[in-house]
Amino acid sequence: MILLGDFNTRQNHPLLIQLFEQPGVVDAVNAALGSKKTAEKVDWIITRGFNVLGGGMTPLGISDHPAFWVDLAIEVSD
Repeated sequence: MILLGDFNTRQNHPLLIQLFEQPGVVDAVNAALGSKKTAEKVDWIITRGFNVLGGGMTPLGISDHPAFWVDLAIEVSD
């Protein structure tokens, strides 16, 4: 599963908290960049069933939000 979008909500929103309590659900941006760089984000890339290999962020430009991306690999189970 990959869910991404501009949700205009922070990580303390009750629905996001509930989502991240589900097994295997990952905030891929925080996994790639660390929470110190992404604490105030409102744009999300949420995954389940993938390994986060890396990612990045571009600073604010003409948008009011930075742009995030992540590199993913399908999680393989034995």
